[in-house]
Amino acid sequence: TPHVRGRIDYTFVSAEWTPSTGADRRALLAFAPQAIREPAEQVHDVSASIDAELPQTATRFVFLYKVNSGFAGSPAGLQTANGRFDMQLRQGLPFMGGIGNWEMLLGVRSLFRPTLDDRSTYDELLVVRAPKRLIGGLQVRF
Repeated sequence: TPHVRGRIDYTFVSAEWTPSTGADRRALLAFAPQAIREPAEQVHDVSASIDAELPQTATRFVFLYKVNSGFAGSPAGLQTANGRFDMQLRQGLPFMGGIGNWEMLLGVRSLFRPTLDDRSTYDELLVVRAPKRLIGGLQVRF
């Protein structure tokens, strides 16, 4: 439809790691053993997003869900319980017209990084316990 867009991305990564040794490995074993990678691994990633816009009410909704077999701490294989997400709801405030574009923003996110573009596959995977973030506020664009 003209107001709803969706996208599904599938990525396959085959990597070989040189195992860390010495103090680095001991530190990882002590504080984040889930972050130690196998010498050779294959990672499957599925990301789905929905972007909806209602121009009549100046409302925009964006939802992204990411499932990956390589998230630190998860057993091998895709598990939806280990998925991470990013949801944003933006509501335009037309009564503030004339002085920029005003929007109310509400967002909830468990992805460690805010965007999926221009970064390594492992930027998200090596986060042992991704924090949940709740964002709310007012955004003004001049």
